[in-house]
Amino acid sequence: MKKSDNIILIGYRGTGKSSVAEVLSRVTGRKTLSLDTEIEKKYGPIAEIVKTSGWEKFRKIETETLKSLRIKGGIIDCGGGIIETPENIQILNKKGKVFWLKASLSTIHKRLEGKTDRPALTNRGDFLQEIEEVLSRRISLYTNAADTAIDTDGKSPLKIAYEVLGIRSQTKICIPVVEKTESSAIAALKSANLQADIIELRVDYLENIDTHALENIIDSAEKPLIITCRLQNQGGTGNLTEKNRQDLLKTANQKRVDFIDLEFTSTTTLSADSGIKIIRSHHSFENTPNLVDIKNILCAMRSKSGDLIKYIPTANSINDNFKIFQILEENKNIIAFCMGTKGHISRVLAGKYGSFITFAAQTPEQQSAPGQVGLDELVHLYQFHDIDFSTKVYGIIGQYAEDSKSKYLHNPVFKKYGTHAVFLPFKTEPGEDLEQFIQNFRKFRFSGASVTIPHKEAVMPLLDQIDDQARAIGAVNTIKAEKGKLVGYNTDYIGAIKALQEKTSLAGKRVLVLGAGGAARAIVYGLKSELAEVTIANRTFAKAQQLGDEFGAMVQEINRLDVGEFDVFINTTSLGMYPETDSTILSSFPQQSVVMDIVYKPLKTKFLEIAQNCGCEIITGEKMLIWQAIAQQRIWTGIEPDYEFMSQCFFEIED
Repeated sequence: MKKSDNIILIGYRGTGKSSVAEVLSRVTGRKTLSLDTEIEKKYGPIAEIVKTSGWEKFRKIETETLKSLRIKGGIIDCGGGIIETPENIQILNKKGKVFWLKASLSTIHKRLEGKTDRPALTNRGDFLQEIEEVLSRRISLYTNAADTAIDTDGKSPLKIAYEVLGIRSQTKICIPVVEKTESSAIAALKSANLQADIIELRVDYLENIDTHALENIIDSAEKPLIITCRLQNQGGTGNLTEKNRQDLLKTANQKRVDFIDLEFTSTTTLSADSGIKIIRSHHSFENTPNLVDIKNILCAMRSKSGDLIKYIPTANSINDNFKIFQILEENKNIIAFCMGTKGHISRVLAGKYGSFITFAAQTPEQQSAPGQVGLDELVHLYQFHDIDFSTKVYGIIGQYAEDSKSKYLHNPVFKKYGTHAVFLPFKTEPGEDLEQFIQNFRKFRFSGASVTIPHKEAVMPLLDQIDDQARAIGAVNTIKAEKGKLVGYNTDYIGAIKALQEKTSLAGKRVLVLGAGGAARAIVYGLKSELAEVTIANRTFAKAQQLGDEFGAMVQEINRLDVGEFDVFINTTSLGMYPETDSTILSSFPQQSVVMDIVYKPLKTKFLEIAQNCGCEIITGEKMLIWQAIAQQRIWTGIEPDYEFMSQCFFEIED
């Protein structure tokens, strides 16, 4: 699109024209002009024009105003019915490139519900019917008028703006090819051609590779290609000699590939007139140094000839990622993220902080470095092409956060409801690691988090404010950044009570809670709020006694339990969780009682199997997980997701 061309937005009300125009203006610096605003400046409110003079008069005013617009290289936001006058379509096409922003009927209805700033378009009493009737009449008109149609369902205004401008995320996805043979490398390249922005051929992975075979492989690439050929002492694989390596790089140079990746200590020289861009790389395989040392390394790398620098350390702590985020914020034309499980978030947030490239493996077996994210996960779960500087960051804080299913619940919800955000695993160790993470959470303005084992109690003194329920429970499982403060909530008790109430009422019921940890605290609080008669049993009796004293619950020793005394049983311990699936805390239950386990891996634990065989109603662990996640979304975004949708997301990953 030429800079002199106007960007013209058409579409029904509620499809995002005004929001997208505002973002386009911010991103491009172009002036925005709203046709409806121009009309109201001269003639007064549109609703009054229609009320006093009718739609026919308004349409004439609309055409006159459109003709009079004097704008070049700007953004024109048009009213929804601009295309109902044939003359307008001709005028629009002369003034610039026309983009039709469209959305589903349900999305438009949701966005416009309750708004009364525009007059009715039909005599229909039902608002949804009006939208359906008018849309069906206008679709062919929008189609004929537009140069390009863009679906806005579930997309942020920034994502839509990028589509209007014809650009994707600034950070490119590079797929590494790590095959052993010429034929398999060619096959992998052809597959990567369909999905990657850039492809990296790891030549050092190829066995018995010669220059002829390398030429054949390079010829298979249809996307920009990086040639990387490392010796073992540079983190490479295979048994290449330095002479082999030099010959292969010379071939790549002659083939004029797009990039050649060289370790910054390499003395290899390439033809200056080849047009190939040189990536100077340095890997820290043991750790992530402090910021001063990293900056010194980058300074040394810049002293070498090259077009891009690539610095990849190994994260030994979740907090190492923030060093890389700071480096990315301070530098341009750099590739940087962390290797390892604890470096996961830096690979995904590369798009937010501006790394030129992030890497994604086509399959788990095709990783070229530890901790590399799978392509499907990066693109479809994390919606990587939507990630940019304005993406809000959420995640789950836990020692084993990488095993949590929460990312499979919250990311699809963000996508479905158009929230410009991503949800990640924050693998955080107890103690100083947690304290430093919360400091970084503040510094880098993350938006919210789930909290899981073992941090639900330890995180509380690190926050600015705790809501009444979480304070009464003595545990936080949800954090929200609110006006510069971190506020702690607890939704575990909501999730548990919702799950139980699907099967039974609770007032007056005799409930046995097994366990005395953070989850047990929340559930006991919820049960007491619902007037249940609660008894706590735990392998460490003293902890059960302490919890019972706090909440006014009864306490029993596990080896002295009479299960016939209870109507409802709830396991809050980790017994029966994968991989110890044969473990259970109880081995019998009274018939027709209700039995719930908060463990969801496996879905049906030994505890629940025994209960089902005893003729009990069982409640599987995903119920509490989903209900508490719904409550978290309400706290974070004000949206209350549909339970069935989130349940579907959960069972898709289980399958």
